[in-house]
Amino acid sequence: MPTGDLLNLTIEEFVESITGPVLVCGELSGEARERLSQTKSIIPPPFQCVRRPAVLAGLAWNRWQAGDVDEPAALKPIYLHHGEPIPG
Repeated sequence: MPTGDLLNLTIEEFVESITGPVLVCGELSGEARERLSQTKSIIPPPFQCVRRPAVLAGLAWNRWQAGDVDEPAALKPIYLHHGEPIPG
């Protein structure tokens, strides 16, 4: 995965960068889901892919309960976008 403080990638750039399992959260189009399903991505069902802090916390809670944890310093968000970038 490319390094950086905050990455903004297109779906194709993101797909090309995937080398291992990666949890993908957020609202995804059918096309993006299809493309990501061809990679090592872990994609929650659509009802868990909405932009709500509680949903993300629930995904993290389930992983933590299963003993599946990451080094917090190694985690970083990668934001995918299509069309015009969202102004910062």
